[in-house]
Amino acid sequence: MLLEQSICRLKIPDATHHRAWEMSQTAPQLGLRLQIYLNQVGLETLVPWLQKTLLDSGMTVECSAPAPQQWAWVSGFSLALARVGQPPVRLVCLPSETMDRSEFRVPQEWVDLPRWAGDYYLAAEVDPDQQILEVWGYATHAQLKTQGAYDSCDRTYSLEGTEMFPDLGALGVMLQVGTEPTRSAIAPLPPLAPERCAALINHLHQPQTLIPRLQIPFAEWGALLEQPDAFAQLCHPPIHPSTPITRLSQWFDNVFDNAVDAGWRTLENLFGPGPNLALGLRGNATETEVRRAKAIHLGSDQLPLWLFVRLEPEENGRYGIRVRLLPMAIDTSLPTATRLTLYADNGEVVQTVTAHQQDAAIQLKRFRCPPGTAFAVEVAIADAVVTESFLT
Repeated sequence: MLLEQSICRLKIPDATHHRAWEMSQTAPQLGLRLQIYLNQVGLETLVPWLQKTLLDSGMTVECSAPAPQQWAWVSGFSLALARVGQPPVRLVCLPSETMDRSEFRVPQEWVDLPRWAGDYYLAAEVDPDQQILEVWGYATHAQLKTQGAYDSCDRTYSLEGTEMFPDLGALGVMLQVGTEPTRSAIAPLPPLAPERCAALINHLHQPQTLIPRLQIPFAEWGALLEQPDAFAQLCHPPIHPSTPITRLSQWFDNVFDNAVDAGWRTLENLFGPGPNLALGLRGNATETEVRRAKAIHLGSDQLPLWLFVRLEPEENGRYGIRVRLLPMAIDTSLPTATRLTLYADNGEVVQTVTAHQQDAAIQLKRFRCPPGTAFAVEVAIADAVVTESFLT
């Protein structure tokens, strides 16, 4: 029978645990890192279990995995259980760190937005140390709307733990029979004008905005989230036009912008001719290759670093790029958890790498860009961050 056990207790695979941890390190704040980790392990652990559990029921699990950036704005994710000839059943999962089960809190977005609302809401606890995920109860949308207590301070609906349905076997029956009314009516929000969307997105991206989802009235915040294009811009902010941009193509002509490129130096200028073992380079540059290094200072309490960029034109007109980070001091390791992250011009994380104990250097995988491509490289240790923006 579907979902036979009353409580679902699942082991988080090692690969999932490590991948989610690495992904979470792109967030600048500790609280956001935990939120991204909890949601990612919840998604990667629950979906395979549901797919296996539903194998004989005729239902399939459909999931549009959200970008990690979404979890910096609103926690939680949704799954659609579909069966031929029937409307899909929508599950919303809200993972939290293992604490207590006295109440179940759901962000208002998952309850009062038509595109986000679910039929059933799963309460899941994650124990990162033991790598265990446990789904301990569920509630319906109608239950949250009629019995839940709304808190305007943090915009959440909450149910007492005793009001939750603990038996997942009963949920399995409901999913198969499909006769239980699950939802309350939701009033649609009026759409926002494009210029108002742009103004709100710009406001919410300001560094001084601490909890963006609580900074503007819910009617406007919800309308932003209901418009997919607007929400995508919110989650993937473009590289800010005021950020100084290093134009890489000019390096081939030894052209430097005094305001932007002053910190970049040739390796010969910094270290003299020949192979430079300090940067881990055991050979000279090719005739077409350009190599530059720049000092990165993340604060008086952090070691100074070298950010190294290796640029080479390719036959198809693209540029091959390598980025490497290492400490200035020879025979010194990078601080543990030092991050090097590559961002696309829309703000989306392309790749990230984190230093482990005794790593002498970290580097991004070689990537290629056509001319005119903007991207950014971020160096971070804890909450100290330096971003370098580039244009090929």
